[in-house]
Amino acid sequence: MKYSSFNIRALPGNGILRILFLFLLYGAFSCKSRQAAVTVIPTDSVVSNAVAGDKIGVESPAPPQDTSTAELQETYWKLTELMGKSIGPTPADKKEMNIVFSKDGNKVTGFAGCNGFMGTYELKGPGQIKFNGIASTKMSCPDIDTEMSFLEALGTADNFTINGTQLSLNRARMAPLARFQAVYHNR
Repeated sequence: MKYSSFNIRALPGNGILRILFLFLLYGAFSCKSRQAAVTVIPTDSVVSNAVAGDKIGVESPAPPQDTSTAELQETYWKLTELMGKSIGPTPADKKEMNIVFSKDGNKVTGFAGCNGFMGTYELKGPGQIKFNGIASTKMSCPDIDTEMSFLEALGTADNFTINGTQLSLNRARMAPLARFQAVYHNR
């Protein structure tokens, strides 16, 4: 068997990781039995249990949970439920139904499924909202009923609630007219 030399300092990582690499490398060539197991847990990632000779799988740490609360304004809200009916995923070739509340002039814009819409809104008090002058383009659409229900919900809503990244537009104390998910928002 021919051995070649290499510089251990050329290996990435700190000294402990280099030693671990050499240990695993040594184990891969000298260990007849695959019984010995090694568990390494660096501070910045989780390394799976590995038996000498196995490849080590590095798992990314779980993504941080978004515990922030989205703001009504300057957030892209994707429609997820309308009049109690779930709005399924949007096909890749279609735009999703959405709404954005702009701080600039209290303008509201969005997409109702086939046509874009725009208008203004007023915040009457904590959680109180009123939509004004909602207008939309007039393209001919095969599923105009869902679009009309969405625009009707905007005209009927008089209050809203935000729970984390969920927005509900409501009428009085009835069930939500429309529910949205914040796709992106300013924190």
